[in-house]
Amino acid sequence: MKIITISLSNSDDLRGGAYRRYMELINAFIDMGDEVHHISPRGFSNIFAENLHHYGTHIIRIPPTYLPFSLQAIPMAISIARKNKIDVFVSFTIFDALIGIISKIFYSNMKVLLCDRADSITGMKIQLEKKHRTLSRPIHLILSKLENWIYRNVDFTIFNSKIRRNDMINKSKINPDDTCVVYNNANPSWVVLKEEEAVSDSIILKNRYKNKKIISFVGNLYLDGRDIITLLYAFKIIKKEIPESLLFIVGDGPDKINVINFVKINKLEDSVFVEGWRNNPFVYMVASDLNIVTALHEGFSNTILESLYLNKLVLGSDVGGIPEQLKYEELLFHPKNHEELALKAIKLLKNAYDHEIAVEMIKERRSIFIFNWNKKMLVAINKVVDQ
Repeated sequence: MKIITISLSNSDDLRGGAYRRYMELINAFIDMGDEVHHISPRGFSNIFAENLHHYGTHIIRIPPTYLPFSLQAIPMAISIARKNKIDVFVSFTIFDALIGIISKIFYSNMKVLLCDRADSITGMKIQLEKKHRTLSRPIHLILSKLENWIYRNVDFTIFNSKIRRNDMINKSKINPDDTCVVYNNANPSWVVLKEEEAVSDSIILKNRYKNKKIISFVGNLYLDGRDIITLLYAFKIIKKEIPESLLFIVGDGPDKINVINFVKINKLEDSVFVEGWRNNPFVYMVASDLNIVTALHEGFSNTILESLYLNKLVLGSDVGGIPEQLKYEELLFHPKNHEELALKAIKLLKNAYDHEIAVEMIKERRSIFIFNWNKKMLVAINKVVDQ
């Protein structure tokens, strides 16, 4: 099979769950002997193989950055498709899929496949409202119409959430037969490889904070998307009820300084630690008595899956694909409801019976998401190509 893959950026340290999964999938193609033609900026260094051909674009820092990238990537993709008789164009974003759709005009034998990761349009809307409030509504309307058109014009879409699949079928009026669901798994290679180190280093962290109740948040520090303010207000309540509780916030992002300021203003410096980005955040997750994932919109949370794999208690916002991951009301809370979050966290941390019930729920949910994701994706993609 001959495949085109594409990415707006490179990530030497493999940050970002979607990018990591894309690289996992490309590696799976390579291991199967497929011929992969990858378009991304110059300097791509994540994968080296004889059957991987890289086509480097110039980095032109003119916003929006996707425009100069697309102007380079479209002619590249057309040329690659026609010259190499490509079977399938595999994209992980709607904008990459748009490049595939345009390329298909010039080589109609190629299938265009979209691996849907999340509701990117909503995230863009939130950012637009912060920067260009007056323009956000018309731009969001244009992007929504473009999104619907793209979903109707790709040959097939693989969703990672049933809820997201149903939403897009209704919104974009796409044929359900041209879609399927392949969940993200809880045991991708990068989690499995770092588990032993995480367990070992977590002992040091736990010994440093003996007799403490450790809560952790791992994710981007992005207030409007990650709803971290809800977590911080909830922790203030938790701290009053459980004085020995500590909160570790692991991650980086545009609102890191706002999180730090909140901690200072509320005099929480002795119990809330903003750790920044860490190469192995699983150390904190393993050491924690409870992991919390707050979000206003979410695809299929990697942090939830990582918590499940590590057999750790986790609470998540009732948005996006998180209800499919955690299922039980005891493990879910409504976004922006810090009182509900605090109440559920306190029950799990203080009440032995509620704690044990939740542990069993986590074990059951974990069993659902332990599987070979690469294999399931390859089966789905080959089925599309063979149609």
